[in-house]
Amino acid sequence: MSDGNPILLLSGKPGVKKDGTRVEAEYYTESVWCRFNRLGRPRKMNGYSKISELATGPVYGFEVIPNGGYAYIFSGSDMGVEMQTITLQGIYAGGPYNRTVSGGVTVSNAMWSFDTIYDPTGLNAPVVLAHGGQNLANIDSDITSSTYYGSLTVTTPLVDSGAPQASGGVVVLHPYVFVYGSNGQVAWSGAGLPATWSGNDQARITGSKIVYAAPVRGGAGQAPAGLFWSLDSLVRATYVGAPAVFNFDTITAESSIMSSRCVIEMDGIFYWIGTDRFLFYNGIVKELPNQLNSNDFFANINLNYRQKVWGTKVPRWGEVWWFYPRGTSTKANWAVIYNVNLQTWYDTPIPENGRSDGYFAQVVPNPIFVGVEPDALDKYAFWLHETKQNFDKVENGVASAIQSYFVTQDINYVEQGRTNNVRLTRVELDLNQAEDMTVYRVGYAYPRSVSVTESSTFSITDTKIDDIRSQARYLFLKFESNVAGGFYEMGDCRLWLDRGDVRPGGG
Repeated sequence: MSDGNPILLLSGKPGVKKDGTRVEAEYYTESVWCRFNRLGRPRKMNGYSKISELATGPVYGFEVIPNGGYAYIFSGSDMGVEMQTITLQGIYAGGPYNRTVSGGVTVSNAMWSFDTIYDPTGLNAPVVLAHGGQNLANIDSDITSSTYYGSLTVTTPLVDSGAPQASGGVVVLHPYVFVYGSNGQVAWSGAGLPATWSGNDQARITGSKIVYAAPVRGGAGQAPAGLFWSLDSLVRATYVGAPAVFNFDTITAESSIMSSRCVIEMDGIFYWIGTDRFLFYNGIVKELPNQLNSNDFFANINLNYRQKVWGTKVPRWGEVWWFYPRGTSTKANWAVIYNVNLQTWYDTPIPENGRSDGYFAQVVPNPIFVGVEPDALDKYAFWLHETKQNFDKVENGVASAIQSYFVTQDINYVEQGRTNNVRLTRVELDLNQAEDMTVYRVGYAYPRSVSVTESSTFSITDTKIDDIRSQARYLFLKFESNVAGGFYEMGDCRLWLDRGDVRPGGG
């Protein structure tokens, strides 16, 4: 803060610093339901609306597959597989339909993986593949399960694909279907033949269990390739043709992974959480730098429920999200967020006690997430997030407020070697705003002192906040929107400051 200029631009570095102490922060120090726009300014996140509340759950395994003007939503639970349909605008269209394998299947600690492929010979239709691994309680579970498949657009039960039993999951590296699991096991189907499996088309590519796999660009042309994450390594599969069909090479044998659902790809780069750091792969595996909330995340995640950690992305804002159970919660009630464009971090609690799974925006222009709290009929909700021009929670046509706020870094004269309090006399407002907001002025005398808070409410017609007599040795501001229809996107707000008393004050 300039000693000679009593007007200060209220501008911190984009991101929220939770590691270390607040006095040392150049970033914002706390936020809820707040992101940073492409200029690095705080902005309230978009709202969400309920699509339906019909799913059997809790849901761990979720896929959204567009086809013929509709999106087919597959969800998995201990009770099997269900399908609902929505329009491409996110409006409920039908279901749920029980797609559980003929004869029924119950899977304890179920964690489902889904994928899709076109079957040109057997069903002559796009098909969905489903594998219900018993992995929710233990990422290293060796219990094997079958892989099921069936036509995408029908409502009849799935059938056994004939794939080898596996403990990990299923993935499509077009035109091959892979299953994977314990002791580095992988097996693949015939090309374009999801129900044709040979005992020769399999390999053990690493020594530990494979928990996740994803397609990746391979060699020349359209040659299939993929990445396989094991408990301690990352292995690449590349198509080489007969007789080996695939070649496997180890990218790293000294890695880790927090959960089997925490890998997310953004613009060709894969991001995931290890057991003690954040990682990414862009041809080589490297640590993803996080100086803002890495310690906070690893100190507060409930590791007893690590398999409930899952990742997604919001490409519109360049964000990678990881939902996780925080503190004593047994549900994924919090999200840590990496902004790829700004290369910064922030986090937020999740409404309604969390989300158990979800799918990012593709043909349906909004991400769809699954609630964690059942209704009176023991059913779970699908929520359409990032709804356009809406910043509320909308349920059954009724809008309610979503609390959103951010807290600035400290303002003080201490760094100039002065003992004066900071006296705040005016806040010049420059922001896009809908509905009333509240600004809290929080002061304290020393970094470990008890703080004193004052507040003012301002409307969309206000240009400034006057008649402020706040002074403290350390001072910070909290801007909050917590009314239905509320929104903000900060611009160049300015603070009118003056030197206050020499005696340290706290409010």
